[in-house]
Amino acid sequence: MFLGRLVSDKGVHVLIDALAALRSRGQRPRLLVVGGGPEESNLRAQCGALGVSEQVEFAGLLPTEEVVRRLNQSRVMVVPSTYEEPFGVVALEGIACGCVVVASHAGGLPMAVGDCGLTFPMSDAAALAEAIATLLQDDGKMREMQAKAVHHLARHQPRAVADAHLAVIERAVRGRSAAAPPRS
Repeated sequence: MFLGRLVSDKGVHVLIDALAALRSRGQRPRLLVVGGGPEESNLRAQCGALGVSEQVEFAGLLPTEEVVRRLNQSRVMVVPSTYEEPFGVVALEGIACGCVVVASHAGGLPMAVGDCGLTFPMSDAAALAEAIATLLQDDGKMREMQAKAVHHLARHQPRAVADAHLAVIERAVRGRSAAAPPRS
């Protein structure tokens, strides 16, 4: 599943190329694309040109409850961004709904994914195809990553994030005080 805006920076075109690579290897996973945007017609055309249209469902914009239902039904969420996203909350949403996440190894996405998924070099469709194939062929690996979700998500709860920021600020203040010359 992909969830996000259909703009070039989100990398859905890379995901579709990976889907075609998987097809050439005899694997035909289905892809659900949830979201809308100016690239939708180009992405549909790409699917047609690569012969994967029957594997891809463009669901458009969905109500939140339906997005959650679809996430709960999905096994893998892909976040193929072609730019360095600051963090990637969508990865946490996928993890919270039971998905294993495959994301670009760029920006804050590796931190958002943690041990609950795999990363691949940004814009590398072959590496993305390999990561997806690895997960689809190894249910044990998928279950292992899903089992880490509760601990991973706990580290990203608002209170935990605030506490971590405060600790950094307190260490910086203590370090600054210790390094300050004595006042005369």
